[in-house]
Amino acid sequence: MTIRHLVPAVLALGALVAPVPVAADCDLSGTVDEAIAAKRIVFVGDVADLDGSAATFAVREVWSGDVGPTVTVRGLSDDGMVSEDDRTWTKGATYLVVPYVDGGVLRDNICTASTHWDEDLLDLRPPGAATIAPADAGGPPVLAAILAACLVVGLSLLAFRRRSR
Repeated sequence: MTIRHLVPAVLALGALVAPVPVAADCDLSGTVDEAIAAKRIVFVGDVADLDGSAATFAVREVWSGDVGPTVTVRGLSDDGMVSEDDRTWTKGATYLVVPYVDGGVLRDNICTASTHWDEDLLDLRPPGAATIAPADAGGPPVLAAILAACLVVGLSLLAFRRRSR
């Protein structure tokens, strides 16, 4: 047997042991741009709590759709079990979330366009994106309470000063 005869045999053997590309379990549901254009839900949020495959987000910005200041996004199942296709969230991390609606429940998995936040994603922010103030940022209820307390203290000091004259 000559070298010329060995080459095809070696190539055939290499083809048998070479890694075979594996298709994903799902088709990607599209890009962020496509989700925004389709008026689907797209938001930027911080993972505030995790419970199995569910993540509760403190929403920073709403890029598309109707989302409140906190929202829970579930994995593929409602029983708390984590499947191999569920996204792995990190508590405290920020994400651009592109979930889908399933019977009134927001769901996400590795097939959506959701991704860990990166400043480069700012280029995708649509002009109508709405910023949501964090609950502890001193929004209107906290500001109103502080102003009311200042008013009470000021009126009390004024009354005390008038009595002492």
